[in-house]
Order: sequence, then C-alpha cells, then structure tokens
Amino acid sequence: MVATTSTAASSDYVYIIGVNGKLSTTVDGQPPSVEARVLLADGTVKVVDVAIEKVKTASAPLAVGDYVVKGTTLKVFTKGSTTDAAGVTALATTAIKGKTFGYSLSSEKITLEVLADLPASGTAAAAETTYAATLSENVTKDTTKYTANGKTVLADKNTKFVVYNADKKTATVYTGAANLPTAATGTGYAVLKTNSTANSNLGTASVIFVSTATGYTADATDEYVYIDPTKYTTTLVDGETKYIYTGTKADGSEWTSAAGDQITDNAANKGLYTYDENNKVNTTAKAITTDTTIVNTYYLYDAALTVDGDLLGAGTGYYNITENTQVVYVDSDLSEVNGNGGFVVLASKDGAATSDVAAIFVTVD
Repeated sequence: MVATTSTAASSDYVYIIGVNGKLSTTVDGQPPSVEARVLLADGTVKVVDVAIEKVKTASAPLAVGDYVVKGTTLKVFTKGSTTDAAGVTALATTAIKGKTFGYSLSSEKITLEVLADLPASGTAAAAETTYAATLSENVTKDTTKYTANGKTVLADKNTKFVVYNADKKTATVYTGAANLPTAATGTGYAVLKTNSTANSNLGTASVIFVSTATGYTADATDEYVYIDPTKYTTTLVDGETKYIYTGTKADGSEWTSAAGDQITDNAANKGLYTYDENNKVNTTAKAITTDTTIVNTYYLYDAALTVDGDLLGAGTGYYNITENTQVVYVDSDLSEVNGNGGFVVLASKDGAATSDVAAIFVTVD
C-alpha cells in the first residue's frame, strides 16, 4: 500500500518528467540517489534531487536496507538485488515517472507527497478530497468537461494547463481552456478536488499537466503587416539565433515581432506577412512583389496602382475604395496612391474576399 495524503501540504503540485538513478560506493556501502526533471505548476522546469530514505523497519513488501522516496513506500532500491545505477533508474521510473505529486522544495532537493489516485470506475470518490487522475480524453481548446475513471473532471477559467515542451525542455502555462491554442492535444494529468458528498464524483482541476514533444503552436491571427526581411536584429534563445523584425501595420503603426525564425534575407521577399498570437512571424509571405494577381484569397501587388474615382486598379482588376479603406505610406516620401507601387488587401465578408479594398500599402514610386 502506497502512503497517500488526501491533500498536499500546500497547493504546490509537480509532474515528474524523467528520472535518473545513481549508485555510489562509500565506506557505508552503496547508497542510491535519484535525480528527476520536474515540471512545477507555475511552469518551472528543473532538475532536482529527490529526497529518499533507508528502510529501517521491515514491512512487506519492504525490507530493512531498501530505499524509498521519503515519506512513502515507493521503492527506488532493493537491498541485495539492485546492483547498479540502471537498476535504481528502473525502480524510480516505475515509482514516480509520469506521475503527479504534491511537493516541497528546499536547496534543490524535492520532497514528494503522494496524492491519492482517483478511485476506479464504479467506486465512489470521497467528498472534498484532492486526487491525481489521468484524463480519458485528450486535452483540447475550449473543452471544460473531461472524464477520468468514470468520473467528471471540470476545467474552469482558473484551471492551469501546464504544457511541457520536451524538445526545448521548457513549459508554457495557459490559464483556462479558452486560452489553449487550437493545436492543443495530448494526455492530461490532473490534480482535482471533488465536490461535496451529494456529488463527490464531480471535481474541478486546479492544474492539468501535459507533456508534449514540441509544445503547442500558437494560434495564427488574420493580422497582416508589411515587412522588409533585409532589416532585422538577432538574439539568442536557448542557444539558437532568432530574428526580430519591425514592420508596418495597415493603420500606419509600427509593429515589432517576437524572436522567431528567419525570413529569407532577400529584398525580393519584401511583402505582407501574418503572425501568431505571440507575435511570431509566419515566415511564408502572404504576398511579395511578384504576386501581381490575387494570392492567398486577399492579397496582390502592383508596381503602378491606378485610382479612378472610387476605384483602385491593381493587377488585372478594379476594386472599390471605401470609407473603411486604410492607406499607409510605407515610404514616407510618398503621398499618393495613383502611379505608385504597393500591396492591396481585399476586405472579407463571411470568410470570403469581396471587391472592397481593406488596405493599401504604398511602398515604391
């Protein structure tokens, strides 16, 4: 029987990403140790030593001389049969990897508190009790109701989704299901507290951990911006060179990207780009100067735009200039649309392009 606490000593919870066992030889024998990469509920990822202790009183299945995670019966070393670090790692993997705990942390050593597992299907959960549970359905954006062991787990606006990126060994915290990206998916490991006796098989998760290979791609936006990709600054992010661009929005305001991947450094790639909700540029342009017919539904370029009354000639067509059309002079020396070159963005209605002009970016004479 694993020792459990129905409620952790605090509201601090941790998910164990991976473990590594060690076995050293000293004058006192071969004491084991366990280090773990952990994911904390605030999104912190770190490697810490796990507090373990030697069993001094035999209590089946534990024997004197075994080692366990401190305060629990989770075995990480079996006296007489664990002979190397790989053996410690194997036992620690079974004991704690991929599981959720309460914890306290001191001097880079973590003391784990075992949470009760949500009872199996057909067995009622105790009222007002904190449980660990693996959700039956994948975590997805806007989903507020899940099941686990035949019980209902709710995710409200305060539920923290802590998403681990194994590639970068970082994590992102999203508060509330509505704030997850559309790309969200994966198994959720929840910490929940059940309701009162009248409905103890219903609980609300305070935190849901999700481990992914590369994290979630942020949602794209429909916002577009003019960028000259030959102009940028660079910065190091996790040891990799990333690129920051400054662009011009349709209302004439300056926009600065988040650090991200490089747009091919070529003047021919000057054009209109979109970006995601975190301000990272989509490095594939919506339109560049060779796109003299409509591309990507809404965009085109013309080296010699013409204005005839309320009509704009661009490419092979004419489009309506309306009171809502925005005109921005990327080249500040220019002040006329007619005869100059630039990009045109068509307005949208019900998800389709119209013959109205949403924006004109005047870039060259």
